[in-house]
Amino acid sequence: MTARSGSANARWRPIRPVRRPFFIALPVHQLLGGAHRKAVGYFYFLQGETAEELARDAAAGRARGERVFYLKVGRGEKTDLEITAAVRREIGDARLRLDANEGWSVHDAINMCRKLEKYDIEFIEQPTVSWSIPAMAHVREKVGIPIVADQAAFTLYDVYEICRQRAADMICIGPREIGGIQPMMKAAAVAEAAGLKICIHSSFTTGITTCAEHHIGLAIPNLDDGNQIMWQLVQKDIVSSPDLAPRNGWLDAFKKPGLGFQLAEDLIADGERRFAASR
Repeated sequence: MTARSGSANARWRPIRPVRRPFFIALPVHQLLGGAHRKAVGYFYFLQGETAEELARDAAAGRARGERVFYLKVGRGEKTDLEITAAVRREIGDARLRLDANEGWSVHDAINMCRKLEKYDIEFIEQPTVSWSIPAMAHVREKVGIPIVADQAAFTLYDVYEICRQRAADMICIGPREIGGIQPMMKAAAVAEAAGLKICIHSSFTTGITTCAEHHIGLAIPNLDDGNQIMWQLVQKDIVSSPDLAPRNGWLDAFKKPGLGFQLAEDLIADGERRFAASR
C-alpha cells in the first residue's frame, strides 16, 4: 500500500503496516521437541516403618492397581529381609524396587543382593556411598540384581562417569539436583548414548516441580516407566490443577501452555498471612 505526500508532484511512499507480536502458547514438552509418549509411568512409594505397616500399604496399592512398588531398605539385614518378604507377599507378581540410600558397604551390598534375589527384585538403587562410583561398579559386577545410580548422579559429569565406568544399569536423577529442565535433557542424552534409561528422581517439593518433571518425562526418549513422584507427601499442595495423582501408575500428558498448572490461591494467601503473623 502506498500514499501521496502533501505535494502533487511528490513521489509515492509506502505505508508501513503496524507489526503486532504474535505468540503461540505451547506446553513445555512441545518446546523441548515434542512428546515421546502419551503418559508417564510412576511407581508407588511405600509408606510405613514396620513390616506390618508396609504390608498394609502394599496391599492398598495393589488393590488400586499399582504396577511398580518402591521400598526403602538399608535398615539392617534382619529388618530389610523381613520388610521385603512382607511386601512381596502382598503385591504378588507386581514389580518391586529397593532403595538402600547409600546404606551398605561393598561387602554388605553384595551379601544383601544375593539374599534378596529370591524376592524377584527389579533393581536396587544406590547400594553404596555416592562419592565412590567404582564401589557401585564393583557391586554391579558381582550381583544378579540390576543396580541404579541415584545420589551418585548429581551433575552432568557424574552421569558421564557412571556411564563410562559402567557402574549402573539405570540412572535416577532429577531437575532439582542437576539444575533444571535443560540440564536434565542433557543428562538424558548422555545416558541414551550409553544405552541407559533415565528414572526421574523427585524430592519433597510441591506440585510445581512435579509438573516440570512430568514434562521432562514426556520429552526424553530414554525414560523408564516407573518414575518417582512425591507431591503427595506434602501436607497441602499449592497446585490446584491439574490432578497430579497417577491412575494405575500412569499420568497423562498435560495439554495446557507452559508447565500447565494453576495455583491454589487460597493456600498461598493463607501462607502469606501466617508468615506475616510470625514476624
